[in-house]
Amino acid sequence: MAGSEGSISFGDCSQGGKLVGFTVVEALPPRSFSFRWTQEPNEAAREGNSLLVTFELEPSGDGTLVRFREAGFREMGWEAAVLEATYLDHANGWEHFLPRLVSYAESVGSRA
Repeated sequence: MAGSEGSISFGDCSQGGKLVGFTVVEALPPRSFSFRWTQEPNEAAREGNSLLVTFELEPSGDGTLVRFREAGFREMGWEAAVLEATYLDHANGWEHFLPRLVSYAESVGSRA
């Protein structure tokens, strides 16, 4: 539901991992889901202080086509070097995690 909050854990926080909060922008099962993240702790997520992640799902043959987008890097007001480093860090992270959605989705099955 829009406005709901949660967190994503990247590894064990007691072992140097990181816990990142997010706020749901829109959830329209089974078609789309979007959230904002990367805002400062205790700050409400909004355009200009957070990045917007969007997943759009579309039936395709016997499967599902997933369109993914992360936007808002330029709106953060970062210096060029910080913007580039953060963008590359996120691109590398998504390259790692997005392919794993296939096996995860297969393991939980259809909820339609």
